[in-house]
Amino acid sequence: MMSVEDPVALAVVEWLSAQAGGRQGDLPQWPYAAVCDFLSEDMRHHPGCSENLGTSVSIVLEPVERASDTIWRVKVDYLAREAVLPCLWEGRQMVIREGARVVAVAVVTEVLNGRAK
Repeated sequence: MMSVEDPVALAVVEWLSAQAGGRQGDLPQWPYAAVCDFLSEDMRHHPGCSENLGTSVSIVLEPVERASDTIWRVKVDYLAREAVLPCLWEGRQMVIREGARVVAVAVVTEVLNGRAK
């Protein structure tokens, strides 16, 4: 996996414990690739943006700093970056999955490349 050199956004991610249904074992190796889904939003606050793509998207995360054992500030990119940009804004919430298992939750803190709302 290549490093996230030109991230589309920054986010805070919280890894779920194994007891909460998250990853079994250690935190992932970095950079980390998985699948994410955007949580539904009240679109009145984001005119001109798309709520979601209607499908899961591939996400790549790379750490910026560790806030606690389970919380990290990360650089974010997507394999389908251009398709994701209309769905991306500060405060946007995502769930990160490995297969069907939700392993983390994340919130976008800053959009770096593309349209920030």
